[in-house]
Amino acid sequence: MAITELHPLRVAGTDTLYKQVVSAPWSAPPPVWVKVNCDGAFSATRKRGAYATVARDHTCQVIAASSGKMCVASALASEAWVIWKACYLALTEGWRFVIFESDSKALIDSLLTAVNFLFVNRSANQLAHMIAHLTNCGSLPVDWFLNPPFHVLQQIQQDVRVGIG
Repeated sequence: MAITELHPLRVAGTDTLYKQVVSAPWSAPPPVWVKVNCDGAFSATRKRGAYATVARDHTCQVIAASSGKMCVASALASEAWVIWKACYLALTEGWRFVIFESDSKALIDSLLTAVNFLFVNRSANQLAHMIAHLTNCGSLPVDWFLNPPFHVLQQIQQDVRVGIG
């Protein structure tokens, strides 16, 4: 059952109005799915945050959870960090059907509404492969994106030729 609350809303030059906020309780995911709820906390004075993830199955059982502290610059950054941690948790647990829930509307609204994960052969992933390898070897400048080395530019051009051709 949803819980209705009234929250004061002030508009300049008017009396206090009230907006209705409907709060729905947690609901279980469909069978075979896992639902991961996540939340971040932030202290502006300490520039520190904390996160929590709670994963439950369709029987409402908590099947995994994580929490920790982090150094972040904003509340939105703490919410973004916890979404990343929730994705990492799902990956390490091997879950294939996952619902992520967060109470950060700003973050959720800013994320993509659809994502496709595709396997491609190395030949279709040359640029990312090159950049990861060069970074791992320590031979890629920090500003490589703004001032790409010649061999990175060559790979970009090669990808364009092959992709258009």
